[in-house]
Amino acid sequence: MRISRIKLSVFWRFLASAMFFLLAASCTLTPVEPTPVVDPGATLHLYLQPLPQEVRSLSLRIATLNAVRTDGEEFPLLANTLELNPAQRISRQTKLLSRQLPPGDYLGISLLIDQAAQASEEGPIALLTETEAKLLKNPFQVRADQATPLFLSLSSDRLVTDGYRLTAKFSLWSGQPPLTELKGLVSHPTTGSLSFFEKKTPLIFSVLALGQQPTGLALDQAGRRAYVSLSGEDAIVAIDLVRQQVERKIRLRPGDRPQRLSLSDRGQRLLVSLPGGNAVSIVDTQLFRELQRVHFITRPAEVISAANSQRAYVLLPETNGIALIDAERGSIDASVSLPETPTFGSLSSDGKTLFLLTETSPDLLLLDSQSLQLRGRVFVGYGATCLATAANGLLYVGMQSGVVQVIDPRVELAIDQFPVGGAVRDLIQDRQENSLFVLTNRQQLEKYDLISKRRQATLELGMDGFEATLMGEQ
Repeated sequence: MRISRIKLSVFWRFLASAMFFLLAASCTLTPVEPTPVVDPGATLHLYLQPLPQEVRSLSLRIATLNAVRTDGEEFPLLANTLELNPAQRISRQTKLLSRQLPPGDYLGISLLIDQAAQASEEGPIALLTETEAKLLKNPFQVRADQATPLFLSLSSDRLVTDGYRLTAKFSLWSGQPPLTELKGLVSHPTTGSLSFFEKKTPLIFSVLALGQQPTGLALDQAGRRAYVSLSGEDAIVAIDLVRQQVERKIRLRPGDRPQRLSLSDRGQRLLVSLPGGNAVSIVDTQLFRELQRVHFITRPAEVISAANSQRAYVLLPETNGIALIDAERGSIDASVSLPETPTFGSLSSDGKTLFLLTETSPDLLLLDSQSLQLRGRVFVGYGATCLATAANGLLYVGMQSGVVQVIDPRVELAIDQFPVGGAVRDLIQDRQENSLFVLTNRQQLEKYDLISKRRQATLELGMDGFEATLMGEQ
């Protein structure tokens, strides 16, 4: 009986693997009008900007941090006092808090530091502090459909006077967006938001409330537009990158749970993996409506578009399969079964090789992008989570162990590796600066120089990130 059950299980697995492309189909859909955007909003995100070098010897404790409405009512932002160790915040931006506030107009934030000390050779010296909170004026508005980011800065001028009195000068201000070419984005499913950052520094300058569970991202570099999947709402939104605003929103079918996105055909088609619908949706980005679907008998995962082409590769982990689809016709052109379970993929810069990470093997698979035949393997170890291809032909593989491996596919070897600050969730290469952004499970986005492999900066997101993208991405 046991042997029969095992044979039966193997038979059904083989049958599913062999039939997933035979049962695929596409259908033309009735146009659906975009629906109004409904955002969570009403959330204040407060960031502390990088502190000046002069504060290295200081320690501060914030006792009061209240949002002050125009009618004088104050809303506490802190549940407990907040200890600041300025020496750890000199080179990086820090997210202090996120709080829901009643919608309305506000004058600013009141702040009180009740304890301060300065390090000396004899030990810490207590400093005299203010007894009343000071209002940091910067009028802002909290709306039910928007997130409100604010930024707290500390001046380096006269931090301590007379050797014993703390005279630190804080200021509050709203973010100023950089040039569009310098912008990057991170999706946050648990908070329903999207962080915008300036990639050179890097510093967050804005937060956009989107909806329920924003996950996958796709960026139209030429059109200066981003697309975000809302898995919890079965919807896709288009974002104007110049104004950081939602342009349009389209509802999909209930239970679709859209996730991974990919742009095909020079940005004319948006391909959306629908794990809940066992399909890939094809969306016209000009009309912003769903044109058709390619159906499978199993859940699709990653969708990988070929550059300047209407073709795309769909990973089907449950059947160890991969399918090549035509985004214009909505058809499957080819499909193969793999010896391992594919989880993540990317095309080489010349488009000739498809690189695949797998769940059941320690190897990176190299496939011919035309025939989908296996051409080679590179050992990377178990726990590979994502990869990025560089213009010089090298591959960067992110690992669950907190390491990025450097692969040369031409010799099919790992030639280098470097440690990062946590388990890797996403990798994004910036071809303009020859740098690599690493999204980790520690709510951080780190920037590395690809020549020295040294960390250049750390961006504290303060929220779990799912995926990141940026202008100038390779």
